[in-house]
Amino acid sequence: MSVLVLVEHDGGHIKDATLATVTAASKLGEVHALVAGGSDAVAQAAAKIARVAKVHAANSPALEHQLAEAVAPVVAKLMEGHDAFLAPATTTGKNIAPRVAALLDVMQVSDILSVEGPDTFTRPIYAGNAIATVKSNDAKKVITLKGVVTKFEWTNPHVRFYVDVKDDKGNVTNWDLELMSVNTLTRAGWDRHSLNVGDQVTVTAYLAVDGSHRANARGNVTLADGHQIFAGDAQKTNGTETLR
Repeated sequence: MSVLVLVEHDGGHIKDATLATVTAASKLGEVHALVAGGSDAVAQAAAKIARVAKVHAANSPALEHQLAEAVAPVVAKLMEGHDAFLAPATTTGKNIAPRVAALLDVMQVSDILSVEGPDTFTRPIYAGNAIATVKSNDAKKVITLKGVVTKFEWTNPHVRFYVDVKDDKGNVTNWDLELMSVNTLTRAGWDRHSLNVGDQVTVTAYLAVDGSHRANARGNVTLADGHQIFAGDAQKTNGTETLR
């Protein structure tokens, strides 16, 4: 089991809350750290934290202030290769974690006190006067769809597009795919003409838990010519992985 941990920092130094989060994450499995919007020095310091096996460094102007709207899609993309995501129970962590949970369409377990197993945790309830043991049965379900765009809605709170997907028997199903907000996608280079009706696309998305033909695409879309728009491709540099 691999666990992704958000490294909280001030641009130059790692904050202490990250260390406790890494300790908790190590009880779940191999720990990978994400440094979003930090300097090379922060990534190097993260690599020296005990129990951290790998560091992902993500840098772009949008990530400079570690805003949840920008960081959450990066986390969601990395979750394709991880089984759990942990963030410090700080203002930053509490802003980012709910958005990640929404993008992945899974339950968030907040303010955990201990890790009792791969899917079992303890957390305070009733203003801290009682401790509850909670279990999450969520499992990431990632799908890949290939089809033709039938509609593109450039609107808030979430941009959406619809794709006709044909199965091996020739049956066509129209999928409803959700992206991020207009502002987030604009900062990533999208505009209202990024997708057009008739475009052939391949989409990697998280399936809705209700079993419907809906999914969260997170902007991971590949056009027929192989061009990926906001796909979060990774490049390795000096032992760390940089997302662009």
